Amino acid sequence: MYFLIFMFLLHFLYILASQYIDVDSVTVSSPSYFTGGEISSVTASITFTPMDGAAAAIEGSNAVNRFMLVGAVAETADGTGNLVSLDSANLTTSQQTTDMTDGDSVTWSGLSFDANMTDQDCGNGTLFQYYCLALMPHYSTNWGAVDYDNASACVEVKCKATVDLSVDSMSITNPDEAVLSVGGGQAVEITTTLSSPSGSDDVVGAYNWAGTVYLSANEDGSGTQVASTSLTIASSQRTKDLWAGGSISLTGMAATYDLTDVTCDDFDYACVTVSPHSSANWRLVDSPTNDQTLCISVTCGTGFVKTSITVMFLGFLLSHILNNS
Repeated sequence: MYFLIFMFLLHFLYILASQYIDVDSVTVSSPSYFTGGEISSVTASITFTPMDGAAAAIEGSNAVNRFMLVGAVAETADGTGNLVSLDSANLTTSQQTTDMTDGDSVTWSGLSFDANMTDQDCGNGTLFQYYCLALMPHYSTNWGAVDYDNASACVEVKCKATVDLSVDSMSITNPDEAVLSVGGGQAVEITTTLSSPSGSDDVVGAYNWAGTVYLSANEDGSGTQVASTSLTIASSQRTKDLWAGGSISLTGMAATYDLTDVTCDDFDYACVTVSPHSSANWRLVDSPTNDQTLCISVTCGTGFVKTSITVMFLGFLLSHILNNS
């Protein structure tokens, strides 16, 4: 008899210990990045699943306030290390009293937090790169034996460096003498020189640079952009770091203009705009004092020369007469 009671208690304790809640996913729809020294409004969502008796335990913990959901800016993808800007979401009554079933996921969307980075320096953008949500019992209740130690997840939202980038020079290394032929595709290779002032942050990372090229009738690149296209930048160039107050050259960047329906009257200049890669650790300052676009003069040529059959025939006759005279 005592043995059966003992086994029942062990089984009951096992059930209690196995109650847990999983956070399946976290998304942040805005902002796309954080900025040091500023407060950002965060809009997020979370999907979680109660397991092995956790649903009933949580629903029985409190009639109204059951959950607390905390957001924070983190250094690492698992939420370890330094956490800053902790804030809790104001959950609605329907969220607090969610009807749960073990094994069925629950999704809350439109959650609002404040990310207060006013006292944080993001440096080169590699320090704070994640936003994390953690689900836990409301401070007025207790979930008993429900394990929520791992009820958290993080998503990448970088606190980016700020840079006042300048495109100082541009050259077309191919085709020779920057002669662009209309009537089809025109491949080009471009080299640029970039710099930033000493007051900017450093640009570092595996995905630093992106760019576009286009043709323009105006020396400053304003007005209609002709045959605009993205630059292909090799990894050896894309990963080049730019230190504050320094300069670098990006070489061998390639693109192909589509000049099928373009005429020589449409352009006189080729322009390049350099920008942060979509995965970069940096962004442009809010009010840049430097130019990220630069244009150079180019020559328009035709892709082929049309010669009339009559002229060709007369040329043949003239050559034949001269050779037999």
